[in-house]
Amino acid sequence: MPLIVIHNIGDDFRLKTTNFVQGLKRTVAEIHELQISMDGVTVSFNYGTADINDQTVIVIVELLFDKTERTIEVRQRLAQQIGLYISEGLKSFGRPRKVEVAVKKFNPDKDAFVVLE
Repeated sequence: MPLIVIHNIGDDFRLKTTNFVQGLKRTVAEIHELQISMDGVTVSFNYGTADINDQTVIVIVELLFDKTERTIEVRQRLAQQIGLYISEGLKSFGRPRKVEVAVKKFNPDKDAFVVLE
């Protein structure tokens, strides 16, 4: 159940459409080693930055549970695919920008986690 937080995206609502978000979730779910469905991916947007001249879009993937099959190569492919998807989306809207992606693994034996319903 990874959480994808997209920072410094600004007020470009075209990137926040259902189609764009669903496509991003599909991009993650298509990496079979992750064993994640589209419903298991959450996408959030953080708009601000301290430097108004900084146009870099930063993407942080968190809460990706640490599992044997989620090797560094798989996490690197996840970062690459997310970065390409967002970069292509920005270009298609006429807003090409630098995109950086970090994937952080989550170890439930070392980090706290609870689900409340």
